[in-house]
Amino acid sequence: MISSSFWSSVENAALQALSFLVFLILARLLQPDDYGLMAIVMVFVTVLGAISGFGISAAMVQIQELEGIHLNSGFWFSLTMGLLLYLIIYVGAPYLALLYEAPDLQSVLLYLGLIVVIDAAGTVPRGLLSRHFRFRFFAFRSITSTLFAGVIGITMATNGYGVWALVAQQLSAATVRTLLTWSGAGWVPKLEISWPALRSLLSVGGYMMGNSLSNTLSRQADNLLVGTFLGTRALGVYSIGFKVFESVNGVLLNSFSRLGVPTFSRLQDTPDRLANAYRQVWTMGAALTLPVFVLIILTAPGLVPAIFGSQWAGSAIVLQFLMIASCCKALTNFDAPLLFTCGRARLAFRLTLLRTALNIAGFAIVVNWGINAVAAVFAVAALVMVPVWKFAIEKYSPASLAGSSQRLVSIGIGLSALSGVVPVVALILADASTLVLIAAQWLTGLFVYSLAVLLLDRTMRPGVQDLIKQVAGIR
Repeated sequence: MISSSFWSSVENAALQALSFLVFLILARLLQPDDYGLMAIVMVFVTVLGAISGFGISAAMVQIQELEGIHLNSGFWFSLTMGLLLYLIIYVGAPYLALLYEAPDLQSVLLYLGLIVVIDAAGTVPRGLLSRHFRFRFFAFRSITSTLFAGVIGITMATNGYGVWALVAQQLSAATVRTLLTWSGAGWVPKLEISWPALRSLLSVGGYMMGNSLSNTLSRQADNLLVGTFLGTRALGVYSIGFKVFESVNGVLLNSFSRLGVPTFSRLQDTPDRLANAYRQVWTMGAALTLPVFVLIILTAPGLVPAIFGSQWAGSAIVLQFLMIASCCKALTNFDAPLLFTCGRARLAFRLTLLRTALNIAGFAIVVNWGINAVAAVFAVAALVMVPVWKFAIEKYSPASLAGSSQRLVSIGIGLSALSGVVPVVALILADASTLVLIAAQWLTGLFVYSLAVLLLDRTMRPGVQDLIKQVAGIR
């Protein structure tokens, strides 16, 4: 399980890094209107995509006695759902184009809607690969499809295709990803379906789909409201900030959080060891990620236009607010895995729903105030959820936050030192170029932070070594 989690982390980190590189190149070639139109279309494609599979891939991992009839029933159901959902897209595309006063939206949606069918066709093969811990193949599949699609997107953007470069990128990535999934699964469906077998899949998969749909709605509600009330150009500027936010979280937080359930599951019969493992991993994760988030907050006004171009300068404040949300996520990154391990999956799901409700309600209230206000809601909701998650951990798990106070104080002092030295570097290097200044601020800030934390908490160094061994699967 640890080895599989390592490859899952490799896949995630490499995929995010490669995706970000492609995104960086495309952002310099395209305009906010292109990204805005793409973002509003992907709202509908992503939400319907979360429904099409109906959690069958995850259910296949959970069911102990998985037989061929389950696979065939799940495949034909998923494919049928994908086709029905595409029919909804086909019928609704003209009306959405009129609603957003964007004639290109109809044709873009009709092409990108095919992703729903393509992903639905790969539901059962994905489940088989996950069931057999084929995470190394997942890493190969994701990196290959992203690289192939990136080449297509960049080539088309360079030749002036605008938003169609993004359409081709997304569609080719989904196609290659599904084809590779089928090749790796080594399974061929038969024309048979059993309602009892399908019910057993859906009874488990429905809950999984609900959790996925909740996360998707929370992620896409801001795009939908911004695009509807502020227009596609404002959505394009907002989406750039959010893309950076997602990429940074994907590399720094999601790679670690994937280790939570496998690691905690090995210790669930020994509450003391489980509590100690949780305390070690969440404080160590916070120590490693928080300085990066804080540095992005402090340097975003210069960093965004320097990297992406002056047309994206308006994304800087959006990114700053979203990085505050990342800081909060760093503090709660392992809370849901711990609750799952302790048999509190329903509670973790309810807390996820609460966060979704806070986000959507806040977005609806402030959307007319602009994209910065929407991003601020994201930050406020994340701040509100930190004590809620920690209360749940104290009450419903063997872990206690009391033993983490010393390390948290050290981290806090280190972050304060980092925040103090960054403006000093700006004063000293006032005449330097933007990139030189930002590089100096990051290097100096990280050095000061690391020095402060290691001096105040001498247990940090072996903790870092243990975490690296755990990630690498070294026993």
